[in-house]
Amino acid sequence: MPKSTKPDILLFGSGQSLVHKKVQQKIEKDIEKKANVHKAELDKASQLLEEFPSARAILICDSNITQGQHSNLSSQVIDYVKKRGGTVIILFSLVRDEMNRWFKDSWGMPWEVGRDEKEKTTVYLQDSHALAGSSKSRLTASYLTPAVFLQNVRPSDSLYASQLSARVNSATNSPSKSPVATSIAFGKYGWGWLGFVGDGYVAQDETVAAMLVMSNLLDQR
Repeated sequence: MPKSTKPDILLFGSGQSLVHKKVQQKIEKDIEKKANVHKAELDKASQLLEEFPSARAILICDSNITQGQHSNLSSQVIDYVKKRGGTVIILFSLVRDEMNRWFKDSWGMPWEVGRDEKEKTTVYLQDSHALAGSSKSRLTASYLTPAVFLQNVRPSDSLYASQLSARVNSATNSPSKSPVATSIAFGKYGWGWLGFVGDGYVAQDETVAAMLVMSNLLDQR
């Protein structure tokens, strides 16, 4: 039987509520059309990463990765991004304090989990994002979605946000005094990319399309 030529995507953990589990299942189904998806709970995730060290991307669906018992896995994931050029996408975390500490202490990122909007809110594709124009041009300009939003996201890292565009301080690339709330963040980190997707209630087609772009899977057949 010929070996699959599809790229490998790793999925760590599972949704921590029934709604999140259903969203995760939809995302998995869509990604499986483009890639081989390999899943493991957090206690087995290190072995999976060792088995697939060149995986195209890692999707993290369990916010317990922020806990001390998973510190070795956390270090492996950061190394995969920073030194090996991998992509990590964190899905719909609601564990605000723990996730904020993880972003700050482990990643050195200023991102903070902000408001949780269960009602659909319009989010806009950000002109300020660093994603190459050819990829960004294939994403929807705006759409309605419920989401958990991030704060303190640099304009160059904010892919979809609650305002049409972020006001940028050109010297610091920092948000204005009224930070834009970001539903999808995707920032350069070392040699790789760190992403966050706040759509944990519906998994809109537009959100999945953004994840395919972030995972470099949009053109994969």
